[in-house]
Amino acid sequence: MLSTMRAHARREGIPVLSSGSARFLTHIVRLAKPSRVLEIGTAIGYSAILMAKAHPDVHIKTFEKDEALADRARGYIREAGLFERIEVVCADARDIADNPFDVPFDFLFIDAGKAHYETFFEHLSPYLAEGGVLLADNARFMNLDKSEAPKRHHRLIERMTAFNERLERDRRFDAHVYDIDDGMLLAIKEDGDATLCDE
Repeated sequence: MLSTMRAHARREGIPVLSSGSARFLTHIVRLAKPSRVLEIGTAIGYSAILMAKAHPDVHIKTFEKDEALADRARGYIREAGLFERIEVVCADARDIADNPFDVPFDFLFIDAGKAHYETFFEHLSPYLAEGGVLLADNARFMNLDKSEAPKRHHRLIERMTAFNERLERDRRFDAHVYDIDDGMLLAIKEDGDATLCDE
């Protein structure tokens, strides 16, 4: 099924995780064994299904602002028999701050609009539990090198650079960018002062 989804995405130009990033995500989920995952950027549900298959006790809430993609994701999720463990929300994740979650998540995966990674982080990091994992794809977009990139990508490179630096400065997180395909930023939340648990 996953190969069918990749073929679908390739045929229609829908971005999904590269094979290296998909393998890394699968390994991290197997190691972390999260029970509650928040994903930003569902697309057709490829990464959500990967995570659900990687750990049988995981429940995923995934946000996709494109209604057509959200519907396709629901179809694939239903076909995979994972509809009870994966909830697709058709909404812009930047609006999540207006609808707080009642309990924290222990895994946050960001793979959506690169221009908004910092905004996603600011809105959502308070809902990541102490010891939780944050994983972000495309952390080294275009190798973060404007001299080699088309001018239309310069602003995105600046935004991704700012996001990486923001994580490096944040004392609540132990963060590192791994050179896997377009880069995967992995961060562990060490300080629970900002989580819902302490409110």
